[in-house]
Amino acid sequence: MLSLATRFFWSVSVVSVCSHAAVSADVPTPTRGFEVDTSNRNSVVSFYQKVYRASEGYRDRMSWTGNYTSLAAGAEGTTSAVFVGDVERRLNYFRALCGVPANVRVNSGSVVTILAADAWQPDPSTTKAAAAQRSALMIARTYPNTSGLNHNPPQTNVGWTTAAWNANKNGNLSLGFFGPGAVDAYVKENVTGTSSWNVDVGHRRWLM
Repeated sequence: MLSLATRFFWSVSVVSVCSHAAVSADVPTPTRGFEVDTSNRNSVVSFYQKVYRASEGYRDRMSWTGNYTSLAAGAEGTTSAVFVGDVERRLNYFRALCGVPANVRVNSGSVVTILAADAWQPDPSTTKAAAAQRSALMIARTYPNTSGLNHNPPQTNVGWTTAAWNANKNGNLSLGFFGPGAVDAYVKENVTGTSSWNVDVGHRRWLM
């Protein structure tokens, strides 16, 4: 799963987050509502240790239910709530460091955005999360042809659906990254390798 962090709120200071994490390893680190004093080195280091690192190990928590060898409806599968939390935490970690509200939710159940001018329109009840999953399957199955990494993917792509098209049109795309790792790549603008054309840092701006 390449998880696109589709359309993608609790106010807890970083001091509170750190103190709770220090009390018991059984208390989960929150996924949003962060604040951090970026003028204080110790606060930033502590924030990294308690929040960024809490999402490490996500590869073992993904629990993808899909089927890579199938193109049937539902083959895109789902991921675990814990994994979704890892993504949400990583995204809000970077937003807090940038001084913008760190209260974004992912996989909230919101449905896809459909415009009258859209060339392809999925069922209006399709969730953004489901569309993103289908997009991820399409990108993976179409590789090594990188036409899957296209905001207007052609119907010739393996696993193409109107939902996949919608997710590609409206979301951040990456190849070789998923989950919190994809968030890192978007922030670094290292989606398929840093390139000189990317002067507008569009992936990073989209997250912020």
